[in-house]
Amino acid sequence: MDRKLKEQLRQDWENHLKSITDNIVLAAREEKIINISYKDKKGSVSNRNVEPYEVKNETLYGYCLSKNSIRQFKIENIVQAKITEDKFIPRYPIVIKG
Repeated sequence: MDRKLKEQLRQDWENHLKSITDNIVLAAREEKIINISYKDKKGSVSNRNVEPYEVKNETLYGYCLSKNSIRQFKIENIVQAKITEDKFIPRYPIVIKG
């Protein structure tokens, strides 16, 4: 793979991660549930509705509505993150800065 292509792929990946993180921050600021498509260790993708509370060490910590508990999601494994119109009442302090 040539250097130019490698650089383009790296830039595309960084833009993807920034877009995911920006959506998480905006959802948290507006207290809106975020719908994520998440790839697990086995490569299976699932959709989750999450109340975002913190992003730390490139990980989203949020309340997963389908699991009814706090979960952590590595941002690099989030395929897509969409802000829903559904607001939530925070169960915990939201510590996301942005």
